[in-house]
Amino acid sequence: PLAHALIGHGRKVGVDYWHGSLRQGVLEGLKQRLPDTQFVDASGLLKSIRIVKSAAEIDCLRHSARITGQGIEAAAAAIRPGMTDNDIAAIGAESLLAGGSEFMSMQPIVTVGLRSSVIHTNHKRCRIEDGDTVFLEFGAAWQRYTAPMMRTLVAGQPSARMRAVFDGCRRVVDTLQASMVPGQTFDSAARAAEQVMAPLASEVFFSGVFGYTVGAQFPPSWVEGSGFIARGESTVFQPGMVFHLPICLRIPGQWGMGCSDTVMVGEHGGEPLTANPWRLD
Repeated sequence: PLAHALIGHGRKVGVDYWHGSLRQGVLEGLKQRLPDTQFVDASGLLKSIRIVKSAAEIDCLRHSARITGQGIEAAAAAIRPGMTDNDIAAIGAESLLAGGSEFMSMQPIVTVGLRSSVIHTNHKRCRIEDGDTVFLEFGAAWQRYTAPMMRTLVAGQPSARMRAVFDGCRRVVDTLQASMVPGQTFDSAARAAEQVMAPLASEVFFSGVFGYTVGAQFPPSWVEGSGFIARGESTVFQPGMVFHLPICLRIPGQWGMGCSDTVMVGEHGGEPLTANPWRLD
């Protein structure tokens, strides 16, 4: 059916070769069925179109942000020592789906204690002990648009070190939002955030990406890929761009502290679409 749909649309078809949902077998099959069609890399064109959101797209992201927040709140309220990360993920997923989310680009992410110190892990039947950090990262899908959010809680009393790293996360996000001003470069925002993170840099692991664009996506990721707030990125902020600011600072072998919002570029800086309560308890 896809090959038939492409017949008659010219001899050149643009493809985003970097999209996570593009299967090589599908592309090879199309090439065999359409031998006179040239498939070219159009990922740059798609990114330039997608990076600034329309009013209708912003509305979809606001719907997603509302459901995302409901799911994280339900999961956070249920955290108790003795439960497992799977228990918390199940509660969060139920809330997201009951709130109207479609099939999500990524399932709810929940990690506990030491596993929260390792990037890109997820729930694995791990028991929550008293004093453990519980890292949550959810993203509801509304018309395929996703506004993710991270939140970290402590099952018990947070240590002074946990609070210090949590405060560091907040300062970085605040700095990024203030730096997301139309006309300023992504690089300048990353450098400002690095300065704020500097007092913690020697003891924490950070991915190096302070923000990535989000919008309409399919599994296996909600990362849109049209823009990244990182060193060396010369693209300038424009009103209507929307970024997830995934600030997660991890102390390897101990725990991780991640808190984030999905933020839209407004006239004077970043405007959160999600509503992170910014609490550890």
